[in-house]
Amino acid sequence: MSWSVEGTYFENCNCDFACPCLVTSFAAPATQDRCTLVLAYHIQRGQIDGVDVSGHSVAVVVDAPAKMLDGNWRVGLMIDDKASKEQADKLAGVFSGQMGGPMASLAPLIGEVLGIEQHPIEFRDDGRKHHLKIGNEIAIDVEEYVPAFEGLSEPTKVVGVFHPSNTTLTMARPTASRIKAFGMEFHNSGKSAFSASYRWSAEARGGGHSGSAACVRGGGVADHHPPGGLDGNGRREDDERGPVSHHLAGDDGRDDVSFGCTDDARVCIGD
Repeated sequence: MSWSVEGTYFENCNCDFACPCLVTSFAAPATQDRCTLVLAYHIQRGQIDGVDVSGHSVAVVVDAPAKMLDGNWRVGLMIDDKASKEQADKLAGVFSGQMGGPMASLAPLIGEVLGIEQHPIEFRDDGRKHHLKIGNEIAIDVEEYVPAFEGLSEPTKVVGVFHPSNTTLTMARPTASRIKAFGMEFHNSGKSAFSASYRWSAEARGGGHSGSAACVRGGGVADHHPPGGLDGNGRREDDERGPVSHHLAGDDGRDDVSFGCTDDARVCIGD
């Protein structure tokens, strides 16, 4: 098993401007009772087990407690409907964390997988503006934040944070946001947003299912774990229950994609 994906990402949550969860690497609580967010990824170039996934987009919808390290996240995955069954299966494996990589570090925090669906997805980068549209139910527009002071022409960035996309994220402001998915509905316009480039890859190595080792290429998530501690198998260091299992929600009549475990991988993440 080997894979590599790279492209651009942005997210939008319901926290007041500059989400404290993200800025403190999940240590501080959200500004609301729950943290509801969408992470959107566009793959400019990518292959998973030899399957070309370039040009496809994926969105992760999350409902989590205010203090995200408490776990019990409710998560749903959306994959663009132009992906074939084979491509969708591979994308689900990477973006669910089942094939290792940055998303695997979040697995112990997930309490319920709401489903995996395919929908028309429109993802667009236009300079400092980023756009996501999924069917008729999700529409988000964000613009990178540039301070309104003379001499400051670059967007504000947050550096040195734990995040699956990158350790350096650009602050943004959502100019429009409406989300309806997996039985949830929320509006995050005027709240918090971030954007970044990402580059992930994993290479197979033999020997059972001992997990994945992380390394760094240029930036992105380094070989550290989120506060609370995860071992190489995506387990909490003090948890003997093993990796969190994922169960799909009941059939809702839409196209679902199965998860699948793979052999161990050495994971490299970069910007």
